Amino acid sequence: MRTPVRHPVFPLASMLLLASLCASLAACAPEDEGPPVTGVPQPTTAPPSGEVGGSVGGDPNGGASPAPTPAPITLSISSPAAALAVPRQGGGGLFPSSHLFQTVSSSPSAVITWLSSAPSIVSVDQVGRVQALRAGSAIITASIGAVKATASVTVQEKARLLVAAQNPPAVSHSLVVTVRNDQGTAIATSTPADLTQLGNLSVEASAKDSLGKVLAFGRAEGVNLLPNEQTSLAIPLNAPRLDVVQSGGPGAQILATGAGFQRWVKLQDGVQTFYEPTVTAAFGGQATTVSVLNDSQALVTVPAGLSADLPLTLTVDSCAVSTPFKRVASLRILPFPDPLPLQASYRFNAEALDAQSNPLPGVELSWEASEKGAGTMVVNGLFQDMRVGTSIITVRSGTVSATATVTVQ
Repeated sequence: MRTPVRHPVFPLASMLLLASLCASLAACAPEDEGPPVTGVPQPTTAPPSGEVGGSVGGDPNGGASPAPTPAPITLSISSPAAALAVPRQGGGGLFPSSHLFQTVSSSPSAVITWLSSAPSIVSVDQVGRVQALRAGSAIITASIGAVKATASVTVQEKARLLVAAQNPPAVSHSLVVTVRNDQGTAIATSTPADLTQLGNLSVEASAKDSLGKVLAFGRAEGVNLLPNEQTSLAIPLNAPRLDVVQSGGPGAQILATGAGFQRWVKLQDGVQTFYEPTVTAAFGGQATTVSVLNDSQALVTVPAGLSADLPLTLTVDSCAVSTPFKRVASLRILPFPDPLPLQASYRFNAEALDAQSNPLPGVELSWEASEKGAGTMVVNGLFQDMRVGTSIITVRSGTVSATATVTVQ
């Protein structure tokens, strides 16, 4: 008979003590670091008060953060100086000679240091005010430490020119002045004119009516000024005159009479001299040829294609003068005896007509007669050296003409 195996039997109190010891050991063991469970919030640690998400730019291991880098200082000059001017020695101060610079800085409390590159030309104080001392140029620098801003300053010597007109027409409305340099470029168009170019100038002055039409014109050449001086200049104005030229046919040469076509007065280096002006002609803006005979006469060619009554305008050195003009549409030889008795001479007459067949007085006419006829035609329709025979006589005004047959018995 087998002997039964006997297991040790622990008392109940001993078993309870063993269970308690195992539970304590399990609580001290490390947790398993597997993936978080979906949908279960993970525990977080709140950051220290005043910080979001931990320290910014600091030590990731929890050390102290370094001090932030300061923003760079910016500096600019916001009021560039206009051109300054200085008087010549002993002259009056007509122009600005100082200027206060303004700056814009990202550090308004920082001290700005000012410096002039040419202190003998432009000085600058420590608030940014520059003072012109003599003609030239300089660079002004404003500094905050190594940060700089610059502006340039130009100092010029200037003159002021006042222009008056001698003998302007009584109906003048305004005086227009143009100052030109030695290249002919206009550098001023007003009076008084403030100038920096002081020598070898030409000054033109024109008197105009209320509609802007030039009534008289004059010129001064070789004008030289002193720096920063107020200089008065009186220019003699020339007022050309054009008498009424009543009519003419297309292609005709008509005699324009008046004054001021050839002899004008100008100032040359302060001395009045005479010169011959430039003269052009036009009919209602249609240019034509003109030949000046003397100061009071000019031959003007009527355009061959002129088909209407248009005013004649002569422009004498920028001064335009006009007169009404009638176009000759036809000519008619006035009645004469037929046959014409043999005699020493006979004067033929003709009249000019406009497009409405109205007579036009004062038209210059030319006459001619056929050769080997009953006589010879000379000026103004005078037919002489008469003999028995037949002639064809012609009267013309430009391209307009009329003819008649003359029989002498």
